Amino acid sequence: MPLSENQAKLLGALIAEDGRRISVRELSRQTDLSEHVARREIAALAHCDLVAGTGRGYLPTGRGRALFQKPVYREYGR
Repeated sequence: MPLSENQAKLLGALIAEDGRRISVRELSRQTDLSEHVARREIAALAHCDLVAGTGRGYLPTGRGRALFQKPVYREYGR
């Protein structure tokens, strides 16, 4: 599944936190996306099993980390 630019930004922000759960509000601040857009895109990533939601935020899944290793997404890493 190719990621949109917004999805790549969000997944990159999650991966950069190295295991720390992040809320949608914090993700929206880190990526300069509105909370509405961040929530919609995180839901799409979760639907594809690229991120997992917990009661305290979101984490990238192994599948999300593997997808993000593709060279096309390098510019979205931190």
